[in-house]
Amino acid sequence: MNAQAAATASASQASESHHQSLLRNVRNTAATAKLMAIVSLDRRRARQSRDAAATATARAAETPLRWSVRNSTRAVETPALRHAHQSRNAAATATVRGWSKSAETFDRRRARQSRDAAATASSRESETELQQATRNACNVAATSAARNSRTQRQMQTYFQRLLQTWLLCAYLKLPKLTTYASRTTFSALRPPVVLTSPVALFDLSWLSTTTPALT
Repeated sequence: MNAQAAATASASQASESHHQSLLRNVRNTAATAKLMAIVSLDRRRARQSRDAAATATARAAETPLRWSVRNSTRAVETPALRHAHQSRNAAATATVRGWSKSAETFDRRRARQSRDAAATASSRESETELQQATRNACNVAATSAARNSRTQRQMQTYFQRLLQTWLLCAYLKLPKLTTYASRTTFSALRPPVVLTSPVALFDLSWLSTTTPALT
C-alpha cells in the first residue's frame, strides 16, 4: 500500500517536473526571441543612424566641391551651351514654321482645288446648257429649213406642172383649162394616147410619151 502510494507520488512528481520544465522552456524561448528581436531592432536602428550620419557628412563635404565644379563648368561651357541652346531653339522654330507652312500650303492647295473643281463644274454646266440650247436651235432651224425646202419644192412642182398643163392645153386648143387643171392629177385616168409633138415642142420632160387622153 505504501509502495503503491510512493509510486503514484513519484509518477505525479515526475509529470509535474516535466510540465514545469516544458513551461520553463517555452518561457525561455519566448524571452530569447523577444530579446533577439529587440537586439536586431537596435542594431538596425544603429546601422541606419550611422548610414544617415555618414551620408549627411559626405553630402556636406561634397556640396561645396560640387558647387565649385558646377560653377567652373558653367563658366567654361556657358557660351557653347548658349550657342547649342540657341541652335536647338532655331531648329525647333524652323521645324514648327515648316510644319505650319506645310499645313497652310496644304490647306491653300485644297481650297484652290475645291475652287477649281467648283469653277470647272459650273463651266461644264454652263457649256452643257449652251450646247444643248445651240443644238436645239440648230435642230429647229434644220427642221424648219427642211420643211420650207420641201414645201417650196412641192409648190414649185405644182406650179411647174400647172404651167406645163396650161401650155399643153393651149397647144391642143382645149377649152375649160381651169376645170381640167383642177381635175387633173396626172395619173392614169384613161387609156393612154401618144403625144409626141407637145412633149418635143415644150420640153415636157416630166410627162411620159404616153399621157392620158384629153377630152
